[in-house]
Amino acid sequence: MTMTAPAVAEIAYRTGVPIYLMRTDRLENGKFRFTIYPKLSMPDTGDHDADVYSVLKSINGIYEDWITERPDHWFWVHNRWP
Repeated sequence: MTMTAPAVAEIAYRTGVPIYLMRTDRLENGKFRFTIYPKLSMPDTGDHDADVYSVLKSINGIYEDWITERPDHWFWVHNRWP
């Protein structure tokens, strides 16, 4: 499991603002493709901690898919996966 700051989920739940994940891919000739994905599903089970955990797990799963797909496009400046 990776260390993840819960702020994005906490703020989304507190304010009701949806979370949209965005991705940038490097293309040929120094160009980039910027993709905004549909809003993330936000469970509302009544268990706040479990809901926050679920959102963070979803986000990290999506990151994992993106990194696996194009690992050469990712560079973390800190030890995200100790």
